[in-house]
Amino acid sequence: MPSTYDKLATASISGVSSYTFSSISSSYTDLVLVVTPIVSVSNDYIRIRFNGDAGTNYRSTGIRGNGSSATSSSFTAQTGIYLGTAKGGETAIPLNAIVDINSYRNSTFKTCLIRYSNDQNGAGSVERHNGMWSSTAAITSITVYSNGGNNFSTGSIATLYGIVKA
Repeated sequence: MPSTYDKLATASISGVSSYTFSSISSSYTDLVLVVTPIVSVSNDYIRIRFNGDAGTNYRSTGIRGNGSSATSSSFTAQTGIYLGTAKGGETAIPLNAIVDINSYRNSTFKTCLIRYSNDQNGAGSVERHNGMWSSTAAITSITVYSNGGNNFSTGSIATLYGIVKA
């Protein structure tokens, strides 16, 4: 990562269905979350939520392309922001999601841009989502979780960075 990024924490998230980065410092302008989750079941949605808020305060819009077709989606009143779909058993080519969380400590609704890819041996997809949390609270914790409640497999990892100056 560029020198303007500070690595705040890296965690192996194997053997658990969720992981929380807590006590996030307010010293940064933005955050970047990099998640590589692997699950053993087929098609488990991976999501994030902020400050333990499990209410229907999240929404997202997105586009997806797989080389032969493109689709779009829009979701409101969600209990977390969709990061991507982890495909079961694909330990060689896991889901890779990068989440830019903008102005995480400001008193406006929080937005983030999600870049997600899952190659699936050349038959995968690339997605871009814009997520929003309808809260004016500063983000002090981020939870990465399996929507299906499935444990992440060996090799799953999550890293949180703080951006010193955006």
